[in-house]
Amino acid sequence: MKIKATSNFSFAKLVDYIENNKGFGDLIDKHITKPLIEDSKANIKDNKVTPPTLPSTIKRRKARKSPKSLGSNSTLYDTGKLYNSIRFSDKVAGEKGIQASILLKNAKRIEMVEYGKYHQLGMGRNKKREFLSLSIENADVASKEIIKRMVRSWKKRLAK
Repeated sequence: MKIKATSNFSFAKLVDYIENNKGFGDLIDKHITKPLIEDSKANIKDNKVTPPTLPSTIKRRKARKSPKSLGSNSTLYDTGKLYNSIRFSDKVAGEKGIQASILLKNAKRIEMVEYGKYHQLGMGRNKKREFLSLSIENADVASKEIIKRMVRSWKKRLAK
């Protein structure tokens, strides 16, 4: 008995779509990068970052002359420098001199001040405070749209 296996999708087409389609980078920007920036800034401003800043640290911040504190009790929102630095970069991953963990055509990056990563990863004397995150609602929207586009790209016509 002979068994014949066929499929109605092509992983080669999917990989090609992800690596080479400029529209996929735009899709990632629209549904992941931009909402990630908005959600992360909201986490900082709405004081959802843990662990919270110690009361003694908040007192020192407010008494400090320079840099001027905004007077916030929110963790990671003292001068506003980190909050204001988190932005959608005009630098495109894959362009000469632009490093990225994922090379997607036309995908942009998130920029922020250098010390942001020390808080996010808990490096040096900083406590780990993971402020970069995507809300569940935005993650659901992103995954549905990305899956829809990926399925469309990997389908191949079946022989009649």
